Amino acid sequence: MASQETPRYFTIDSSNGSSKLKGISSITPEEADRLAALGTSYLDHFRHTVNGNDTDVDAAISTFRKAVQGTPEYHVELPKRLSNLAISLARRFRVLSNLDDISDAITCQQKAISLSPANDAEMHKWMSNLGNFLMSRFERTGHLSDINEAVLSMQKAVDLSPQSYPGAYKDLHDLGTALQYRFEYSDDLNDLSEAISCQQRAISLTPEGDADLAGGLNNLGCSFSDRFERTGNLDDLAEAISCHEKAVNSTSEDNEDLPGWLSNLGSCYIFRFRHAGNLDDISQAITYQERAIALSPEGRPELPGLSNNLGLALMRRYQRTGDTNDINQAISFQRKAVALTEDSNASLPMRLNNLGASLQYRFQRLGDVNDLSEAIETQRNAVHLTPDGHADLALHLNELGNSLMFRFHRIGDPADISEAITYHQRVIELTPEDHAELAGRLNNLGSSFQSRFQQSGALVDISEAISYQQKAIHLTPEGHPALLGRLNNLGISLEWRFRRTNDIADISEAISCLERAIGVCPQDHGDLANLLHTLGGLLTDRFHTTKEISDISEAIISLQKAMDLKPETYSEFPILLGTLGVAFVQRFDRLGDQDDIQKAISYHRRALHLIPEGHVEFPAMLNNLGVALMNYFHNGGSLDELSEAISWLQKAVILTPEGHASLPVWHTDLARSLMYRFVHQGNREDIQSALDNWRQAASSTGMFSVRLAGAKNWAKWSKIIDPSQLLDAYTAVINLASQNAGLEYTIQKRYGNLLDISKHYTSAVAVAFDFDRQDLALEWLEQGRCLVWRQLNDLRTPVDNLRIVNPALANEIIRVSKALENEGARPERQLFVPNSTMAQKLSLQEEVNVHVKLAQEWDQLLLNVRAIPGFDDFLRPPSCSVLLKQLPKSGAVIVINIHEERSDALVLVSDSDHPIHVPLDEFSLEKSSDLRSRLNIHLQHRGFRIRSEPDNNERGMYRGMRLNHGRRGDTLRDILQELWKAIVHPIFSRLGYLDSPSESRRIWWCNTGPLAFLPIHAAGVYSETGSIAVSDFVISSYTPTVSALIEKLRSPRSGNRTQNGLFMLSQPDTPMMTPIPGTTKEVQLIKDVLTSQGIPYICLESSSATVSRGLQEMEIHSCIHFACHASQNMDEALQSGFHLYDGKLDLLSIIKRQVSGADLAFLSACQTSTGDEKLSEEAVHLAAGMLAAGYRSVVATMWSIQDSRGPEVAKLFYSNLLKHNAGTNKSLLSGDGAALALHSAIKGMREQFGDSETELLAWVPYVHFGL
Repeated sequence: MASQETPRYFTIDSSNGSSKLKGISSITPEEADRLAALGTSYLDHFRHTVNGNDTDVDAAISTFRKAVQGTPEYHVELPKRLSNLAISLARRFRVLSNLDDISDAITCQQKAISLSPANDAEMHKWMSNLGNFLMSRFERTGHLSDINEAVLSMQKAVDLSPQSYPGAYKDLHDLGTALQYRFEYSDDLNDLSEAISCQQRAISLTPEGDADLAGGLNNLGCSFSDRFERTGNLDDLAEAISCHEKAVNSTSEDNEDLPGWLSNLGSCYIFRFRHAGNLDDISQAITYQERAIALSPEGRPELPGLSNNLGLALMRRYQRTGDTNDINQAISFQRKAVALTEDSNASLPMRLNNLGASLQYRFQRLGDVNDLSEAIETQRNAVHLTPDGHADLALHLNELGNSLMFRFHRIGDPADISEAITYHQRVIELTPEDHAELAGRLNNLGSSFQSRFQQSGALVDISEAISYQQKAIHLTPEGHPALLGRLNNLGISLEWRFRRTNDIADISEAISCLERAIGVCPQDHGDLANLLHTLGGLLTDRFHTTKEISDISEAIISLQKAMDLKPETYSEFPILLGTLGVAFVQRFDRLGDQDDIQKAISYHRRALHLIPEGHVEFPAMLNNLGVALMNYFHNGGSLDELSEAISWLQKAVILTPEGHASLPVWHTDLARSLMYRFVHQGNREDIQSALDNWRQAASSTGMFSVRLAGAKNWAKWSKIIDPSQLLDAYTAVINLASQNAGLEYTIQKRYGNLLDISKHYTSAVAVAFDFDRQDLALEWLEQGRCLVWRQLNDLRTPVDNLRIVNPALANEIIRVSKALENEGARPERQLFVPNSTMAQKLSLQEEVNVHVKLAQEWDQLLLNVRAIPGFDDFLRPPSCSVLLKQLPKSGAVIVINIHEERSDALVLVSDSDHPIHVPLDEFSLEKSSDLRSRLNIHLQHRGFRIRSEPDNNERGMYRGMRLNHGRRGDTLRDILQELWKAIVHPIFSRLGYLDSPSESRRIWWCNTGPLAFLPIHAAGVYSETGSIAVSDFVISSYTPTVSALIEKLRSPRSGNRTQNGLFMLSQPDTPMMTPIPGTTKEVQLIKDVLTSQGIPYICLESSSATVSRGLQEMEIHSCIHFACHASQNMDEALQSGFHLYDGKLDLLSIIKRQVSGADLAFLSACQTSTGDEKLSEEAVHLAAGMLAAGYRSVVATMWSIQDSRGPEVAKLFYSNLLKHNAGTNKSLLSGDGAALALHSAIKGMREQFGDSETELLAWVPYVHFGL
């Protein structure tokens, strides 16, 4: 007999365990039917009672639970009863917001669906119900899985709806709403576009007068406003306002949905206000939000959202008007919104974020740090509660970053600004490129970098700031309210970079930004005072450099206008007073008007009175007052003012944390005030304290120019007061001076920065000699001379040894070095060309950014390499002992330092223990300059082209002489004789050379100052009866630095050339230039010499000598001979070059080719070894450039060469060179004997033509550089 099957009953586990129906039901099927009918009655009564009756819905739930309990699983009515129970639970959830209710509703509806066949007539309704329940829970919890399942369920509902189904529009409406919600989480525009499509279809299907039409319009309006927020398309915003207005206008006052729809309409007006800045819009927004709240009694679930929206509207109006009543009310409503929102509510993070933003704005106005601390705590909670992947995460991180940045401004904790930058960078990563808020977020990231720069002084920080802020402005349309603030921020960043680099273009562009902002700013705008304040500060900064009275007068007018617009309670008011005080001090220093300094002191005292002592700007206020009092004393004030000044300045230093970028400024100002009092009173403690402050200014982190000025003053006053500090002071000067021409600048910019630096090196070296520190003198000379060429050489340093221990790091060194070389060689272009677009400025700024970042990466790579055992000195300036060990084994290097107080020579011999010091007591800087001037005058009178003659931007260097029979004056003989007596004779005497003449002894001259432009290699006493000269005792060569010579020794000659022989260029008749017919004869004589010895050659002449062909042949041949015009560009050294038929073959092109195996370069053109007198320590000439390009040996000239003698010198040179090469490899042309070959050629010339003045002028200019 078959056993009876016991019916299975559905059981429900409530999430909180409050109602559990388990086990076998005691309710009969008949009772279940009755209970189901009763439950339906309760539910219908609840639905149709105004505001619902909690008792009804509770009864419905209880009754339906029992009905379900008594219904077997196979019963045909069970799915319907489960669905009714789900609906009842969902209804109660709408009233009480109990999360368990909606979760139970979802469970019941899912079970109903699972128990029903797929083709059940009610399936589309149940799918719709399930989607709505899931969407309700998503609204509460924000769980992405809920909204994803809701979309799937609602899509199925739409698909399953019969074509004749009258409620189809509802399913479309619900699907659109779900897609809209998912967009708010995912930020996927496809979801939003699909939502709008569904909602538009739903509205088109909704019968006119249907009660659901207003709700559909409201939701469509929300979707349009969401898309406007995302894309910034004003058409979407117009559609949103239209939809919301229709929804509101078609809804009665007693409709419970009206408050939410009013609030949504108000939010659209907030969006339009943010875009256009029209005060009527924000006032209308507030009116709608206030009306929404007035219609919502306490306890309504929508009240927290309405309070949040009203608070947001008030905050936005505050941003425009600055009315503190608005921001106070905003915070009040937003606090209420947060307090009424449950912890599990998905809207809580946004409401916390908005409250934090309002607290942050109030802090900016009133300066109460408690507001800022609460803002940060609130926004941290918002971030913590926002899941990864949520579209609002970027918004919340952005606001938290802003608050941390403001706290950094107030407190100065570096951790705050680093954290802010991290958050802002993540925000940009999370923000799509087409997002409407991208511009604002880029602006904030730029501001955070700007803030960090104010403390770090790192060029990379301010470059990043400018780049991001330019991008923000580029993305901001004209007329957008945010444009004012973004222009202001960019102006401030440009001002900071101006202070770092002293580039006047930056401060002028900054002023243009502010003038543009003020020009479009409404007169009643709350930010007008800020813009005027910034402009006043910028004009003051520019005046400090230009001394244009109009700048400082306009600055004071702008600052006074700003002050008139703000009350004393404004948090930035003390800063404004301080800026105005600084402007009056600047004008007082320029004009001496006592009224100006009195006003300055008054403003600074008032600022100090108003600013809280813990404010990050408090030390600056102290320093400003101190400087004003100090300047007043210096211009007729009393000692009382000076003593008070010192007191304030000392307090500023004490209160400023180590590492702050302004600390060198405070130390410098304090040192100056103490020095004034020392001069006035003679108290030694004051000057000792001043020295200590200059020392600290030099050693602190901060602006380079201020630190260098501190180091120079430390050295200057140490010499007078405490010489024991001199070496330390000059060590600081040397180290800082080299930073002024760092790899983050182009080569052109580096040369510009070095113009005023070289004298510091020679001064330091003179001090080293005073202390009998010849080793230090040599090291400082090496560190300070030819800095740019040395940097280029460092970037090309072989990394074979490093590759053995760390191949990856070696590859990184090579990658970054090549990139830095390319960046350094780019032309120094004007960043701010008049009328250029922001896109063009962005492109140029990006070049700067790439360059600066590479330099920073290079510094880090060097640290990484030096951390490896055995590589601790990698690319560090070599010590004296290392230099001595690496010198050529034969001969000597003679380094000569010329200074106004003393002149000295160092003779360096390989493997010696120390340099040989030869004081040059009969020579001085004054004499050196005099000889250089006399030589220039003499050459001019004899018709030679010299440096001082202008030829537009590039000075042509003509081989041919222009004879001039003017007055005789000095002769070259006179100058060479003085060089012999004052320099060469003492050195050769000390070395014992005078007692043992030799034509094989090598000497490399390495000269400083004006001596670098004098032909010391030809020094001697020349007369018809007999001569004595340098060439009688040594073979002379030159080297820009000792390291440059050693580098040539260490660099192995490459033998991978495809063709041996000589590459010659001859340009007898270059277009647009003076003919030099002697070049044809010159190359023919060379050909004859080479042919006789079987040496191959190639010669490009006239039209065949093109730039591209020239570079191609240089890559093939290791030896080159250029007989052509050359020119030297004083503004851009790497644009110096050789004039060929179709253009100029410049140094930049040669260096960038990194020609391997480069050996000998004979530059038969005028003045190829003459540098720029303003950069005497940098060897800015073609000969040094060719050494830097890799050539081991270079023959060049110091002035114009005679076209009649040039061919003869070339012929003799190659004849002698081949004689020397014959001892090694007859078929190979090598530059190894180039110095001897030139020496012998000149000797031959002298033997043939004598040492008359004319002949001296013909052969003396020829010089040899390198090995």
